Amino acid sequence: MVDDIAVPAIDGPWDRVLELTGSLLAGGRDAEVEAELPHLRLAAAEMLRDTVGRAPWPPRYEDPFPDVRGALPEIGPEELTADVVVGGILHHGAILVRGMLGPDDVDRVGREMDLTFESRLAADEEPAGAEEEPPWWVPFRPVQKTVGQRGKPHLIRVVDAPRVLADALDTYRRLGLIDLIGDYFGEPPVFTANKSVLRYLEVPPAVFTDFHQDGRFMGTDVRALNVWVTLTDCGTDAPSLDLIPRREQDIAPTGNGTSGFDWTIAATEADEMAGDTPVVHLDLRAGDGLLFDHMLVHRSGVRAGMTGMRKAIEWWFFAPSHVPWKYQPLRA
Repeated sequence: MVDDIAVPAIDGPWDRVLELTGSLLAGGRDAEVEAELPHLRLAAAEMLRDTVGRAPWPPRYEDPFPDVRGALPEIGPEELTADVVVGGILHHGAILVRGMLGPDDVDRVGREMDLTFESRLAADEEPAGAEEEPPWWVPFRPVQKTVGQRGKPHLIRVVDAPRVLADALDTYRRLGLIDLIGDYFGEPPVFTANKSVLRYLEVPPAVFTDFHQDGRFMGTDVRALNVWVTLTDCGTDAPSLDLIPRREQDIAPTGNGTSGFDWTIAATEADEMAGDTPVVHLDLRAGDGLLFDHMLVHRSGVRAGMTGMRKAIEWWFFAPSHVPWKYQPLRA
């Protein structure tokens, strides 16, 4: 468990995070406190900068699904353990958690996400100084410079959505996900301001999209785990995900053939790569979660005739000892 992992004996920022988060969840919302929490999480992550990583890496996990071939292992939320999840990722590329978020969590977090996008739109449209309810969108602007996901109408960084951040992280902790990730890393997990986002996705103008590996921009010398959750049904009428159901050992060549970018893999090349583990198109229900790392070959799974919109949360966690140099960590 995370509590058993060696951490600094005195961690004022983290103690303050726990205190304020507990107060928020027990007593309702406080805009000033919510805006302060990401900065405290940033300071708490800084205290983990010199953490020594787990060795050897990657740790050895047996395949919990030896009979699964050419498909993605599926589990329920009651099966969320490091042995099952990490074993599934290392041997099959990803693991699908059906109903990871229950209907109440989906409805609540989904509504909070909608209010965050509405709050950002209102801030763009209303004159400076206009009175309003405490906003759901509060831009996170630390002193340290960082790359970011700004100015994109279809997504908002979770650090700019402090109410969703507090609620969703508490939900993941309640599910045991944060402890599970800490068990895997051997370190208290951090997440990035840059790659953890709330995202709306409609069918793009070009129906067929390229594949990619996140390790193409993160690098391979990272220790990462992505928690990707859909808050809407997707796969039939709205885009879901396509993936090769195995974990690659290397970053595949990119920018070749008909690929649209120098960091992507053309669909024809992904099919050739897949070989006897053909590309899987996921049909998902609201609350389903997908867990994978930076080596998975995947893409947005769009199909001709889709008209719906997908609403999802993508949350990248890292071991503090192996965070991509250009990404800004906050303690989870």
